[in-house]
Amino acid sequence: MNFEGPVRPSVSPADRRAGLIERVTSLAPARDEVVGLALVGSVAHQTARDDSDVDVILLVDDRDAFVRDEAAWLAHLTNGAEAWCDLKQATWGVLVERRFVIDDVDLDLGVVDASWASLHPIDDGTRRVIADGARVLVDKRGLLAALIDAVTRA
Repeated sequence: MNFEGPVRPSVSPADRRAGLIERVTSLAPARDEVVGLALVGSVAHQTARDDSDVDVILLVDDRDAFVRDEAAWLAHLTNGAEAWCDLKQATWGVLVERRFVIDDVDLDLGVVDASWASLHPIDDGTRRVIADGARVLVDKRGLLAALIDAVTRA
């Protein structure tokens, strides 16, 4: 008898991504400093393949403080999940990128200050991200809705 551990139920890549999106969305009510969440990339514009990652922009009141408190919010995201993270982080202008694998799905989390969604003026990089397709997951102050509206009207 060859036993290799517990048998995991077969879950489609789309269902695993949907579960991860629910986990990320649950951060907003749990963390007061989370202002908004936007799904971007292939999953947002419904062109995801089985191996596609989940790209999320996370608007917070204080990006640097949020990133420093990674242990707390990462524990929330991974509670009960199989997870690992790439301990490298990249900074792209005002965006701090963190990459994780949670329940076999790659999560690319871009953490930005709420000012990233400023309309006066809209940053060229922000405009490109939103124009490529964004879906609001959480918008406590209406910043993301206003940004998407401004970009789509331009």
